[in-house]
Amino acid sequence: TLTTTRPAPPQPASTVPPDLANALRATLSEYFGHSDFREGQMSVIAAAVSDRDSCVYWSTGSGKSLCYQLPALHTGKTTLVVSPLISLMNDQVTHLNNTAGASGMGKGDA
Repeated sequence: TLTTTRPAPPQPASTVPPDLANALRATLSEYFGHSDFREGQMSVIAAAVSDRDSCVYWSTGSGKSLCYQLPALHTGKTTLVVSPLISLMNDQVTHLNNTAGASGMGKGDA
């Protein structure tokens, strides 16, 4: 019989041990000047510093970057991030086309 175990999912912020939550908030304050996390960030960061994998599907601007920057700063360890960068580039091109493209700027007008 083959038995597989799956890693535990990220803990909700309310179940992150208080000592870890306080230590992560201290790191957040020291490096970024913020007093608390956005919704969902604490559980993802707690998973990362507890050597558990996380998979985060959040839209641009929702706070993903902190979820991989802070664990590296907090632990002093290397963080590996796999990111769909092409999606971000497409968002930026679309935004540029919707703003600069709408202004009538042509090639070489910059």
